[in-house]
Amino acid sequence: LKEKRFKFMISTKPNILRATQSFVYHQCCNKCTAFNNQDFVKLKDQNPYTIPIILGWQRQISLFDSQEEANTNNMTQVIFYVAPCGRRLRNLEEVDHFLEVTKCLLTIDYFVFDVNFELYCHHYYQDSINCYYYEADISKGRENMPISVVNTIDEDEIEKNFDYRAKRFGGRELTISLDENFLVSCKCENNCRDPSICDCRQLTINSTQIIPGQLRDESAGYEHKRLKDFLITGIYECNSKCSCGPSCCNRVVQQGIKVRLQIFKTLRRGWGVRTLHDIPKGAFLTIYAAEILTDSIATQDGHLHGDEYLADLDYIDVCENLKENYEAAPQEVISSDEEGEEEKSEPESGKDDDDKEYRVHRSKLGKSHLSNCWRKSPRIQSKQENKISKSKGSFKSIREYYNECFSYTLDAKRAGNTGRYLNHSCSPNCFVQNVFVDTHDLRFPWVAFFAEKHIPAFSELTWDYNYEIGSVEGKKMLCYCMSSKCRGRLL
Repeated sequence: LKEKRFKFMISTKPNILRATQSFVYHQCCNKCTAFNNQDFVKLKDQNPYTIPIILGWQRQISLFDSQEEANTNNMTQVIFYVAPCGRRLRNLEEVDHFLEVTKCLLTIDYFVFDVNFELYCHHYYQDSINCYYYEADISKGRENMPISVVNTIDEDEIEKNFDYRAKRFGGRELTISLDENFLVSCKCENNCRDPSICDCRQLTINSTQIIPGQLRDESAGYEHKRLKDFLITGIYECNSKCSCGPSCCNRVVQQGIKVRLQIFKTLRRGWGVRTLHDIPKGAFLTIYAAEILTDSIATQDGHLHGDEYLADLDYIDVCENLKENYEAAPQEVISSDEEGEEEKSEPESGKDDDDKEYRVHRSKLGKSHLSNCWRKSPRIQSKQENKISKSKGSFKSIREYYNECFSYTLDAKRAGNTGRYLNHSCSPNCFVQNVFVDTHDLRFPWVAFFAEKHIPAFSELTWDYNYEIGSVEGKKMLCYCMSSKCRGRLL
């Protein structure tokens, strides 16, 4: 290896710009969180969850006074946030209300009440490490946060001809219609905190009814700007026609990367992506930005230049397959006597992978957590919705309305973002979610990655590629995810 080496350092404790005041009874207003806007902009290099601390907040861990009290509350520790004015806030709802009253620039996704969440990184890189290749920001300022690249394994560098793109874009002979006049928009004045009056959030909720046998899910969508579970029918975010501002709780993916990510060289799986700090469950991570191609062009390019960065936009196919499978299966009529009873519908263990149908060897963005759609919430029957009738005949495919019989594919071979570097794992810590932002055209959702669980600092971010083993004749790809549930092969 060459003798020239690079050093980089990760700061663990930032400088506090403002001290928290002692609490004196008062009515909170915008003076309670006032800070210099220029200082806020300069904090983009920081761990986002430390930004409130830098700006005068405190995150405290309180213990119960007695073991009896702890057992009663089923916990031994509780998180509190103390605002710069000294007011103590006990949960996300109270913090969100405080941010609304004070018109603070901070948004609710900067706050975490998980007791297992480490705010500061005290391990792994204590000072600095030697590496053979380092780049401070591969995005060249196109992302909110710098995306560093490090190689401590060998001399390999990121592809020189790779074009970093922060958003997906139409490829050859393809134009995506982004006319904002075709977007449903809301007139909310409270940053869409009430889903019952937000037209955009109602789109997400109403879409849950397209799943046969499932009732309308009033809890569908983001909760405090986090997504707790995969939603097969997609998320509809607020858009450019909406009245709400940038701190709207229904604007998440469109605001770009907020967490500190790093591309690094792995021992056996090429480049990967890891987080430089703890990430809470449900947090948005990144999107799969790439060139959108028709199925035929993507297949042709895959044969010529490689197919390792192809991923199908199969949102329509997944939703329609659910309807077809529902039509084919005998339906159970639910009696009205069962009103008010909760009924959990979960797939039988071991049958998920056998029932899925995949094409060739592309990553399946819409199917990575297909079974999760049945675990979102229990079914509750009512008098108005106490029967499920059988569908009569086959329905007309959505693609027929577009006069198309083909699908589209994302190709990140020549241009893309951090999403292309996320490796596969048979026990992933991320899940894929279709999100509609700049268009409501069902063919072109944004493909976003969210944290499936609490992810500790310096963990690699992974998702399930859902390749079908043996689907490509003569091609065998081993899996090195090292998971206890590893299937041994990707292909």
